[in-house]
Amino acid sequence: MSNTDFFNIITAFNWATLPLVGITWVLGVLCYYLPSRKTVYSNQLVSLILAYVWSVAGIVFGLIYFRSFVPVIFGFPFVWFGYTIAAVFTLQGLILLYFGVFQKALSFKNKTGLSYVIGTILMTYAIGLYQLIAMVSGHSPVSYPAFGTAPGPVAVFTIGLLLWADKRIPSIVLILPSIFGITGILSVLALGVYADIGLFISGVIGFFLVFRHHRMKTTHDTD
Repeated sequence: MSNTDFFNIITAFNWATLPLVGITWVLGVLCYYLPSRKTVYSNQLVSLILAYVWSVAGIVFGLIYFRSFVPVIFGFPFVWFGYTIAAVFTLQGLILLYFGVFQKALSFKNKTGLSYVIGTILMTYAIGLYQLIAMVSGHSPVSYPAFGTAPGPVAVFTIGLLLWADKRIPSIVLILPSIFGITGILSVLALGVYADIGLFISGVIGFFLVFRHHRMKTTHDTD
């Protein structure tokens, strides 16, 4: 299938899931607010929202709409594209649900510093700039991946929000978003989704987070 097919499917997907996009966009904005209003359940609510958007991207985007889409990556057909998205994103949703909601291992806080600034930039990029880049690159905003239902913006937003963490993040929470982020360079080069350069950058940042939090664990264990 061609790049045109991809954008046509995205357009149909966005129109069909427009109410869902609206709901998830509101939930994304709520993630800006909850860390500044620390309550007993604020961290769990943020984690639940992340688990939800990852699951939606996996099930609705990957399994329902893109299971038959076969992108050609540098001449090679990726037959299992939709099923791979479904598996990776549903699994990450379960990981976030387990560690963030049940284990209460994730904690978020509005703070100062470089990590907070970069995290805020990535979150805002995921929520708003994909559609702006669509228009700049000659596409309709509705023909581009949207936050809350499409994998790319969800991964970018998640890594941005994890930069707001105020305690060590279990490495397993970071691995899949970081790996998927790195693959964003393929959608830029092979599919022409230029906004996914932000996805690639977020993947690089994600692996930096894995390294940093691994060092935090090692230092803690040594102490």
